[in-house]
Amino acid sequence: MILLAFILMFAFLVLAFGGLAEAPIALTFGWLSFIGRTFPRIVWNWDLLGMAGLCLVGIAVGFQWFANWLLRQKSSQGASRIWSWRWTVCGIAIGGLLLLSGMAVGGAAHQIGWMSSSDEPVTRPLLRYYADEIRVAGSVLAQVLRKSEPPSMAALRETLNAEEWIPDSVRKRNDQRYAIQAFAVMDADGEIEAVLLRARDPGVQTVTDVYLIGINGTESFRSTEWDALFETHKARLVSL
Repeated sequence: MILLAFILMFAFLVLAFGGLAEAPIALTFGWLSFIGRTFPRIVWNWDLLGMAGLCLVGIAVGFQWFANWLLRQKSSQGASRIWSWRWTVCGIAIGGLLLLSGMAVGGAAHQIGWMSSSDEPVTRPLLRYYADEIRVAGSVLAQVLRKSEPPSMAALRETLNAEEWIPDSVRKRNDQRYAIQAFAVMDADGEIEAVLLRARDPGVQTVTDVYLIGINGTESFRSTEWDALFETHKARLVSL
């Protein structure tokens, strides 16, 4: 037993440090980080929750009455039984589980369809810090932004999707074009005024800066300032 545990531990370490276990780890424990990110953002609608509770009580009372009525009809034929509230609760619980299962299957089918039709890679390394890559991308986009008169949306997108600016070490790790989230900031005349750049991955966003690249210069901001930046420019942002 001890030998088996040692072999399993050794295999896990080999897979983990070799990068082969990243997908199983993400599939097994990724939902924990998802809940950690999304749960604090949930806003409870107590009116709807109260209405749902009343509807659930009404369904339970109605189901209990209907089941007892059916048993009374049978009791007139010789059978004498009483429908228990425990059976009603179990029936409602089973119905709720079936509903949740259907929602889970529908959600999984939707995500599988979205992933199969997306150009983004299915897996990426867990330990990724793209500070250098984002700075390189910002520098390249700044050159395009300042050379074009006026700057072209097509030129910015073509540059962002090009592979020439990606360092060899990064290209060997993975396709990093999708690791960067870029927005064009439009002016009142519909021309490109600046480019807003940050990491796409939520786990990387907290350790990398945000860059606002303008024709006259580049400003860097801490990741905690992203919400304020987005609110300031959101009416003029176009995704690249």
